[in-house]
Amino acid sequence: MPFLALQVDWDMNGDGLFTSADVWLLEKWLLCLPGNFLLELFAFWLPRTAAFLHVHASSTSSYASFYGVAAWVISLATWAGIWLAISAFLRYRLERPR
Repeated sequence: MPFLALQVDWDMNGDGLFTSADVWLLEKWLLCLPGNFLLELFAFWLPRTAAFLHVHASSTSSYASFYGVAAWVISLATWAGIWLAISAFLRYRLERPR
């Protein structure tokens, strides 16, 4: 199954040109990638539960949950975790006695 959340195009708004509007849309795609991907996996592996929770992130139920509140919350938590892990690693490396 090709995951829609992982597909990116330089011309994000479909106007045939790469402009500053496409840069914002690429940033939005990258920032929301973890949330969109996890929602799509959830809808793929647990379709009944996703339907019960009104998660619409599959080809059969449309992709209305992409870039929604849940996707942003998941994405922000993921990026914060990555940032904290990198910060802890760098702090450990810098404070380690030689």
